[in-house]
Amino acid sequence: HRNTSSLAEQRFSSVFTGEEFFLADHVVKGQRVLPGVAYLELARAAVVQALELAASQARDVRLEQVVFAQPVVVGDAPVEVHIALVPQDGGSVSFEVYTQVVGEEEARVHAQGRARVAAAADAPIEDLDRLRSQCPQVFASEACYAEFARMGLAYGPAFQSLMEVRVGQDAAGRLLAVGELALPSKVSESSKAFVLPPSLLDGVLQASMGLVLAHPQDKLSLPFAVEAVELYGAVPEKAVAVVRQSAGSTIGDAVLKLDVSLVDAEGRVCVQL
Repeated sequence: HRNTSSLAEQRFSSVFTGEEFFLADHVVKGQRVLPGVAYLELARAAVVQALELAASQARDVRLEQVVFAQPVVVGDAPVEVHIALVPQDGGSVSFEVYTQVVGEEEARVHAQGRARVAAAADAPIEDLDRLRSQCPQVFASEACYAEFARMGLAYGPAFQSLMEVRVGQDAAGRLLAVGELALPSKVSESSKAFVLPPSLLDGVLQASMGLVLAHPQDKLSLPFAVEAVELYGAVPEKAVAVVRQSAGSTIGDAVLKLDVSLVDAEGRVCVQL
């Protein structure tokens, strides 16, 4: 929300009260938790401002090696969140999202990673009809959000963008989920301020719930790290999530690795994680 840089560091700071839709409607085990996808937009926006990129380059920021260390939890009191940026050799920028708690000498690091500016290549194309045909199991949104709630994840209306999810296997035999997404009407206006709208981007991750419903497990899974975030185009209000099990990763592993894409109705990939 504001530039709080000094000679010591390049920094931006935001104060969150917990009333923001991405906190009020994202509750984990009774606590309002800043979603993992919010850090991605936070970092992207900070890099755009720090490098004074033109509006036409807003989607040219590639995020890499993002790690979510510990969540930002907003209770009764507002929380001030900082993001520090440090230029690296080769033109990349490292970033660190942190909070400074009164009485604690060390800052609490919540997320870190690096970014670089590179115009995206042509958007990959997904054959959505073929992918849907490979997914015979269909779960309605009610089943998904009921399972989320059972596992301790309470999504309010602003974060219920998953309409249904289909589950199956791709041609290579990897687990596959295809989710139908729609931007909730509650945030249709406010989401225009985002290049990576948190409600829809979280919906892409929510689509992985289809894999859990098809292969039940009791543990709560949350994003831990993202290897890369590629932006190819504007995110539409209605989109499709394509979730694939990464090569070498299997359900039941301590860390499940997924390749996920947010795709428009014509099959063009808009965002890839």
